[in-house]
Parts: sequence; structure tokens; C-alpha cells
Amino acid sequence: MPKGRVESFSDCVIAFAITLLILDIHLQDVGTNINSAGMIRAMRALAPHFSIYVISFLICPVAWISHHEFIHDLDCVGSRLLWLNSL
Repeated sequence: MPKGRVESFSDCVIAFAITLLILDIHLQDVGTNINSAGMIRAMRALAPHFSIYVISFLICPVAWISHHEFIHDLDCVGSRLLWLNSL
């Protein structure tokens, strides 16, 4: 099997993981009559979630780059590597 297929599969998995990270960030129900100060307080409440997202987002590219460097050094891809890669 060509190495490019394994790289493409892993690219999709990491892109999916990064997408799932952002789904946990949502603004609380603040109502329709909110002023600017209320909106700022609501946004500040998201700061811990947003910082966790940023840290996780920075970790994903490290894994992605390491994986690409690993695959680049391979001569061939077999079924055993495909299973290990899927895990």
C-alpha cells in the first residue's frame, strides 16, 4: 500500500480530533437583554475552556508532524502497521 494513504488517513483523524476540541466551547445562555459588561463576563467565563483548547490544539500538530516524519522514513506499509496506526 502506498504511504500516502496512511498519511491521508492520519491527517483526517487529526483534523477530526481538532474539530471535536472546539465543540466543548459554547457561550452560556445570557438572554436577549444583555449589555456589553454582561457579554464580557460571559466571554471571561469561557477563558479556561479556551485556554485548554489552545493547548490541545498546539499538541495535535506535534503529534501530526511526528507521525509524518515517521511515515516518511518507512520503505513500505503493511497490514500490521495499518492496525497499529489505527489504534
